Amino acid sequence: MKNLGIFKLVALLLFVSCTAKITDSRCENNYLCREAVSREIAGARIKKLTGSFYYPKLGFSIGFKYGSLNGIMSIITEEDTIYFCRYKNDKPQGIFINKIGFSENRQYAPLIHVQSAVQIRGSGSFDKNGKKQGKWNEFIGTCNNIGVFVDGKKTGKWFEDCFNDNGVYTSKRIVNYEKDSIINSHE
Repeated sequence: MKNLGIFKLVALLLFVSCTAKITDSRCENNYLCREAVSREIAGARIKKLTGSFYYPKLGFSIGFKYGSLNGIMSIITEEDTIYFCRYKNDKPQGIFINKIGFSENRQYAPLIHVQSAVQIRGSGSFDKNGKKQGKWNEFIGTCNNIGVFVDGKKTGKWFEDCFNDNGVYTSKRIVNYEKDSIINSHE
């Protein structure tokens, strides 16, 4: 009888510590499905759900803990990693990739329109406080910016390459930053 009590306790602890895994393989990779998934995810936040949600045909996964982004949010197709970010209590941490702004990936935009999800186009990494750290490659408008962040602020030399709608470079310049303020720039 004593062993039965221990077994029940262990079973209860395992049950409480595990998160729900929800997999939906019915959803095809099309506009209606992406919009429906976006609404489901918004509902999960409102209902303060905990668990990991997987949509294999979309290549999309997201994790919540009591309605806050927790775990990995990603869109990974057979061809490429479209979006990747690890979250802890709604704060981004570690490696970050977002290629949704590019024309071939725009259809995935509804999936990342989740409160607290990082919308920056580009790649880099975040520290444990959710601040940008280290080398970043950002796409702002029609410009590609490469440089370094220290404690969430642009620092040092940043290389800016701007192009027109045809992909032809229109300007290249180097911008020097100190704590997010431009010190000088030159072509």
